[in-house]
Amino acid sequence: MTYDLSYYLSIYYFCFLFSIVPSLYYAVLAILYSQKYPSTMSYVHEEAIYRGPHSDILRARDSNGKAVALKIVDIDLCFKPHDIEHEIALVKKLSHPNVLLYLDSYRSGEDRVLVTPLYQFDLNQLISHYARKQTKFDLNTGPSTVHKNELPLNLAKSIILGITKALEYVHANKIIHRDVKPANIYFSSPESEPILGDFGISYETGYSDEPEHEKYLDICSGSYKPPEVCFGVSNYSYEVDMWSLGILFTALYSADGSPPIKSGDSDIVLINSMFKALGTPSLDPKHSRYWPVMNNDRYHFKSFRFESYDSLPIEKLLPRCNDPIIKTAFQSVAVYEPTKRLSAAKLLAWLNRN
Repeated sequence: MTYDLSYYLSIYYFCFLFSIVPSLYYAVLAILYSQKYPSTMSYVHEEAIYRGPHSDILRARDSNGKAVALKIVDIDLCFKPHDIEHEIALVKKLSHPNVLLYLDSYRSGEDRVLVTPLYQFDLNQLISHYARKQTKFDLNTGPSTVHKNELPLNLAKSIILGITKALEYVHANKIIHRDVKPANIYFSSPESEPILGDFGISYETGYSDEPEHEKYLDICSGSYKPPEVCFGVSNYSYEVDMWSLGILFTALYSADGSPPIKSGDSDIVLINSMFKALGTPSLDPKHSRYWPVMNNDRYHFKSFRFESYDSLPIEKLLPRCNDPIIKTAFQSVAVYEPTKRLSAAKLLAWLNRN
């Protein structure tokens, strides 16, 4: 059987159209989304501040020449609990001096962009700003550089107060932040008010698609992850943020700028480090570290045989702290049993009274 030229041309055009239709479809879709989420300004990108698996943060300038931060998320690569649309909605409606300020949001192709003020430091960078490097000499291992935490103590206390204010406000709006850590706390200058940011995995009662009793467990980061989440407790609430705040105390008042609890590369490493620092919890109601929620076989706490550790003295957990108010505040939130942790509202009231 023979075919004339028109047959081959029709096959060619069919293949050509088949190859470009998806591109045309996505191009039209991007235009429609851009119209749905228009920007109020144009932005000139300057440099990448952060590139991560879930988002990129760029320094940019708006139409007026003001420096801003662009959080850019590829919608196709945004997996739960990360939700940029929810984050934009949250930041847009929240209004508090210690909470990230919404400036703008828009769609750019397949990317969703949140525009916020550009801050000079996050808390890790602020601690480094005040740190002093020291060289230690060891005959066996040679010289090594260590960092001495010299964050002013009055500033450390004001950071705790500011983040407690932010959490009290956020919790009053029925939002669990779920990722309180130094990288998500921002500063315009070394002595400015702390700003709680990054609501990308936050839970909001009545909005989120997670049942209240079966929330996502892929929350919090590293040393700041609460013990109940490590053991699979999914009906957690605002108390997870209060645990993370407690660990933040230990970073601020540490000798080297980092918490004594180390996360390593697994929850098992984190749990072991947690127990070594804060003592091993117990199922005995008479024990000072009684953890009743772990009596549930679902969480397998009883399946493990943990070594029994006593808590480190407060002088080792907060070695730079000489303020009894801060020590008591820390002990009120660094508690294994979530229901025994002081709420942000009660902690704030107590700090304000003292």
